[in-house]
Amino acid sequence: MNIWLAISIFELFVILLLIWSLYRLAMRSLDTEDKIEDAMNILEEKYKRMSSILDRPVFFDSVEVRQVVSDIYDCQIALYEIMSDVGDIEEEENEE
Repeated sequence: MNIWLAISIFELFVILLLIWSLYRLAMRSLDTEDKIEDAMNILEEKYKRMSSILDRPVFFDSVEVRQVVSDIYDCQIALYEIMSDVGDIEEEENEE
């Protein structure tokens, strides 16, 4: 009878350890999700600001200014791709 009691106590300890580990993993996942959501909100703000800047005509015809406008446009495209990829992941998880 003592061996079964020892095995049961060991199993209980393992189960409690697994529950604690799963709780920590879940909390870490929720924190990561919150951080990603905050970053997405910031990226969306910057994307809108870049869009409004790119809509304005550039009056200075310097090569450097044109390159900066081109770089801003490239950044805007990259931000949009990141936001759409992360948004697709969230939509797929919600569908499941």
